[in-house]
Amino acid sequence: DALIRDVPFDLPAAYEALRRTAFASPEGDAYGGRRDLAGYLERGFVASDAASWAVSATMEFAYNDACLATLADAVGESSDATVLRERAGAWRNVWDEDRAFFVGRDDDGSFDPEFREDGWRHYYAEGNARQYLWYVPHDLDGLQEQLGGAETLRSRLGEFFESSLAHTQTLLPSPYYWQGNEPDI
Repeated sequence: DALIRDVPFDLPAAYEALRRTAFASPEGDAYGGRRDLAGYLERGFVASDAASWAVSATMEFAYNDACLATLADAVGESSDATVLRERAGAWRNVWDEDRAFFVGRDDDGSFDPEFREDGWRHYYAEGNARQYLWYVPHDLDGLQEQLGGAETLRSRLGEFFESSLAHTQTLLPSPYYWQGNEPDI
C-alpha cells in the first residue's frame, strides 16, 4: 500500500524483511513466520490438520504473496516476483468445486466432510465460508471465473448482503456480512 501510494520508505529493507517469512521460517524469530510454511510451499495450501485457521492462512498468504510480488518487481527481484505471482493463486487450492466455497483440506488433500457454510470451523479465523468467499482482493477476475462468471458473482454477492439485512442482528457475529471482521471489511 505504501509503495502504490508513493509513501517514502526504505523499499529494499522492507522487501528483505517481508521476504524472510515468505520463503523460510526464521529460527529464533518471536513471530515465527508463516504457519505451516513448508507445507504451503510444498502442497500449495495450509493443511487443516497441520495448523489452525488453515483456509484463512492460505488465502492471506496468497494475498501477501501478490503484494510481495509487486515489491519484488520494484526492487528488481524478478525471479522472486515470478514465484510469488504464481503462489498468489494458492487460494484456488482450498476451493471445493462441489460446495462452491473455500473449505479446509487435510494434508492428504481431502476436504472437511463436516463442512457447513455458516459454521465457524477451525480452519477459518473468526469467520465462515460465506465471509471468506470474498477474500481474494488481489484476483477478482480469477474469483469471478472460479464462481462461474460475472452474473454468478453478482448474484452471490447480492445474496450475501441481502441475507445480512434479513438476519436478526444480535451481539453474536452475523453468519453473513459482518462489518466487525477483516474478511468482510
